[in-house]
Amino acid sequence: MFFPTFSIDDGHPLDLKIAEALARKKYKAIFYLPIKNSEGLPTLNKKQILFLSKHFEIGSHTYHHVVDGEGGAGRYHRERNYFFLPTPG
Repeated sequence: MFFPTFSIDDGHPLDLKIAEALARKKYKAIFYLPIKNSEGLPTLNKKQILFLSKHFEIGSHTYHHVVDGEGGAGRYHRERNYFFLPTPG
């Protein structure tokens, strides 16, 4: 039997459309989300992250979407495991 799973990165608001399509097919996925994007791209807000977390797994994609080596290895290592699930409100 075939059970596809998906990995979605970067936390752009359009990821919600991907989530809707995956949910319709009852596919499992993990969304790797930054809180902010150092490249200037939009990210999901707290309410969107909470909604997504009710249906899919959430993983850390650093706080600022840091590219390996950006700002030195120290910054990357400090941010790579950082993530918080915001409280409602």
